[in-house]
Amino acid sequence: MRSPTVDLLDKIENKKRRLINESNLVVLECTQEKNILKEVKRVVECVYPKAVGYIFGSRCSHTALSNSDLDIFLDCNDGYYKNVESVLVQSYLSSVRKCFENHKDEWYIEEVIVDASTPIIKLRHYPTSLKCDISFSNGLSHRKSKLVRHYNDAYPMCRELILYLKKWMTFSQLSGTEGISTFTVSWLVIFYLQHKGVFPSVYELIKKQTRTILIDGWECGYQENICIKSNKFSFVEHLVGLFTFYAKFDYQKYVICPYLGTMIEKEKFAARKLPSRLTDKLSNRKKEAVSLFRFDSPMCMQDPTDLSENSTKALRKRQLRCFREYCSLSVEIIQSGQQYLFV
Repeated sequence: MRSPTVDLLDKIENKKRRLINESNLVVLECTQEKNILKEVKRVVECVYPKAVGYIFGSRCSHTALSNSDLDIFLDCNDGYYKNVESVLVQSYLSSVRKCFENHKDEWYIEEVIVDASTPIIKLRHYPTSLKCDISFSNGLSHRKSKLVRHYNDAYPMCRELILYLKKWMTFSQLSGTEGISTFTVSWLVIFYLQHKGVFPSVYELIKKQTRTILIDGWECGYQENICIKSNKFSFVEHLVGLFTFYAKFDYQKYVICPYLGTMIEKEKFAARKLPSRLTDKLSNRKKEAVSLFRFDSPMCMQDPTDLSENSTKALRKRQLRCFREYCSLSVEIIQSGQQYLFV
């Protein structure tokens, strides 16, 4: 385990407070972010006069740190709730790229990623030095980010755990394109708290919401005011519990399913004998998509909204092995420095 990670595990409460303070400063940048959205709209309005920008990701869920990019879903032509075809996404990307090339005094195009499941334009906004990633698919990412925010608002310690684990992943060199994403970090924490009985499942939040919101056929209508089960666990106790849970988790046997707040045996996906609650709100087309869920990756986490998607399919065996090992070592380091036994 690298020395920055070991150092993070010392004086945990102090490190946690620093991360919260850093993230709170980013939250205060919301006016600046809204102004950037207006600037983006101004740049593209000559081609897409009805374009609307939505912030998603860590800056939407209040889990951003000072180096976090601004993720923007640019709805060019009323596609928030639709399945925007890849050909159309490529067309939007090409047109928007040309728009920004005409505004080189304020914007610098760092990279255009075309060959990816989610094509994006990576930009730097000169006046604020903020990095922005613009995508064009639909509103799913925006709704999922808001859902993480609802969980964080209901139980602020969830946000603290996400920020801490996010930094732990970075120091442990486990994050990145072939590692554990910030999105996955958030749902590892939420799923652990579901397992502990603190949080309800996503399915329960959908059941309690009378208004249905469908995006590309996936239900995104969640209860926003989440009721939690009270508990007396401290931050450090939750942290030890989280590390212990994922160090001992049987990744070969189970899929992590935040939608139901439980584990699902991979055999059930193979035999297509899934829990009825998993698909009872889906169309036949989406039920078929879920039945084709890819469960052969070292770690399997089912996306909490797009239930056909394995959020951790890019994670390699070596990284999962390191993740489990570092979780175990972190528990040992914390407990050796703390005069208590976690129960």
